Amino acid sequence: ASAPTATALAVRYRSEIVGPVDSVDVVTGLLTVLGQTVKVGPLTVFDAGLAGGLAAVQVGEVVEVFGQFDAFAHRYTATRIQPKPGAEVFKLRGPVTSLKTSAKRLVIGGQSIDYSAVGLPDGVTLGKTLRVQLNTAKLGTAWIAVTVEFGVTALPDRGNVEVEGRVTAFTSIAAFEVDGIPVETTADTLFPDGQTGVVLGAHVEVKGSSTDGKLTAARVSLADDGAPGTEPFEISGTISLLDPVAKTFVLRGFSVRYSDTTRFDGSSNASSLRDGRKVEVKGALSSDGTALEASSIHVEL
Repeated sequence: ASAPTATALAVRYRSEIVGPVDSVDVVTGLLTVLGQTVKVGPLTVFDAGLAGGLAAVQVGEVVEVFGQFDAFAHRYTATRIQPKPGAEVFKLRGPVTSLKTSAKRLVIGGQSIDYSAVGLPDGVTLGKTLRVQLNTAKLGTAWIAVTVEFGVTALPDRGNVEVEGRVTAFTSIAAFEVDGIPVETTADTLFPDGQTGVVLGAHVEVKGSSTDGKLTAARVSLADDGAPGTEPFEISGTISLLDPVAKTFVLRGFSVRYSDTTRFDGSSNASSLRDGRKVEVKGALSSDGTALEASSIHVEL
């Protein structure tokens, strides 16, 4: 905690949904994928293959959705959406909303799943978060499960743990879950934003220690979901495909746009931009979520 930097031992990322788009509503910012309602907000990034953002998403197209499940609204808040043509299996992670063991059927969100070919792990009950892989062909109204496993990774025992996510279950301020991880608070837990905002579906950050898979919170604060054009993103890397006329370049495969109002830190300026130069860019997402509008650029000269 006292060091200025840390060295990662591992980095893992996984999506919540891979499947066909059932419906798109650009006005409300909602789409349905594999029977799940997905909310698109000001922090949702769209892959370059979906130039135009939500308006470019077509019904029937297979997409991959990264994000968080909002248990209060019963929907997913998307952080990234990208095309996934040729997916060999569909995927879904979410809480069980219906379970019929005699028929070997379960429901996640609005989607019926037949698990007769693979069974269920021990201990599956209503509300448990599962991660399932599905055959890309339907059987009647249900998708056929290829694999079924619990969708929450147990925390290892650690003296310092930080978890960010949405409250997916709430018993009381002393006992709730964040993305399926049990959290308990004590009389010594700090709530810098107060306790009233910690409710089902709230986006929170929890710091503390973990034992036996449970996080004992030293601090619980509310996370900012951002407002359009105000939430800063930060990305660093090497410039490629610089276009000084259009005032764009590509950084780690992501399009960056700059303008006359972009601030250049230090002694650099727009003329300092070159393909191959390392830069650090801060800014907000474009309205369609496919590019970063740079508010500041630091060039390593």
